[in-house]
Amino acid sequence: MNTTTSRWRQPTLLLSGIGISSLGDWIYLIAINLLVLQMTESPLAVAGLYLIKPIAGMLTGLWAGSLIDRLDNRRLMIVLDVARALLIITIPFMPNIWAVYGVTFVLGVASHIFMPTSMTYVTLLVPSEQRKRFNSIHHLLTSGAFIIGPALAGVLLLLGPIDVAIFINAGSFLIAAFILYLLPSLSATSNDETIGTRFSLQTIVSDWSRGGIFVRQAPYVVWIYALFQLTFVLALGLDSQEVVFSQQVLSLSDSEYGLLVSLTGIGYLAGSILNSAIVHLLSLRLLLGVGTFMTAVGYVLFSISTSFITAILSFMLLAFFMAFASTGMTTFYQQHVPTQIMGRFGSVMGTCLAVVQIASTLGIGLAGEISSVRVVFIIWSIIMLLVTIVLAILTFQRKKVSYYAETPSVNT
Repeated sequence: MNTTTSRWRQPTLLLSGIGISSLGDWIYLIAINLLVLQMTESPLAVAGLYLIKPIAGMLTGLWAGSLIDRLDNRRLMIVLDVARALLIITIPFMPNIWAVYGVTFVLGVASHIFMPTSMTYVTLLVPSEQRKRFNSIHHLLTSGAFIIGPALAGVLLLLGPIDVAIFINAGSFLIAAFILYLLPSLSATSNDETIGTRFSLQTIVSDWSRGGIFVRQAPYVVWIYALFQLTFVLALGLDSQEVVFSQQVLSLSDSEYGLLVSLTGIGYLAGSILNSAIVHLLSLRLLLGVGTFMTAVGYVLFSISTSFITAILSFMLLAFFMAFASTGMTTFYQQHVPTQIMGRFGSVMGTCLAVVQIASTLGIGLAGEISSVRVVFIIWSIIMLLVTIVLAILTFQRKKVSYYAETPSVNT
């Protein structure tokens, strides 16, 4: 058997699980929004769903990393997938909106444990020379799910009740868990002092201290990661007011807004396809620096849009380059954050970013209430652009070129 094909077998199996669960996530997102709206007839209640996840992340990140780095990553991911499937199955039977919020919060906790765990597992499973290619295909699958998932959800909702769509999402988690069961058991703890350490408050405090040591030892890596994540936190703040801007400023109808969202997905899919095709020709610096900058340019252009056409072109532009930026950042992170503390570092940074995300979402919402929505959008998007300019300057520093090599410097 061809050696390259053999080495790609396990990553391909993992990618199939990611694709299935991503598809299920989009079906679930449409279904849960409709379910909450049906239960309450309140747009505010639906908006509440979008605050639960960052709140769960903020609370989970305080301790999750210590747990992640002390357990078998594959086994933990299987448990989390099965737990999420069982929780999702209960949602249609919840008696009121607060019970739904409660289950959604627990799901958010599970998701915030799963994400850094999966990052560690992928880094251990995929050889360093294949990571950039793997990440590009990963983003291609998630972009495809972004297009297919809502469309499939629409068909399911036409043919049956909302419960069916929710149960399908639960099924996708069970399939993903089975695929993980077929993969090898890997953990970053084999050469780390975390083996045998009791999980306690003292352990968590000690782990935060170790995270601080990494921050002091690798300030450049932390700055690149923080600036990139700040860019997308600001983007999430803008996304929370996207429908308001589209309908109140651009005077788009519901159908035109739906088309805008669909074409944005197509832009992301197109970027992901091109990215996966030519990623081997692009450096990490180009993916990360230029991809993030052009994403911010798209948001700025959207904020000054005056018509449906310019809004579409702006959103397709930002979505197109988002695929390149995400691949670059994921690969950079895998190459420079040690797997032994990847769970802790990801969780700690996730906690900080969750706080910023909540503040950004509430801030732009309140600013839009007391000022012009367009002015707020322009200011927010320009701040994002300035952040990406700083990121690009740091990325293209000549003396930092070694950070963008195709082989890892610390993940050994």
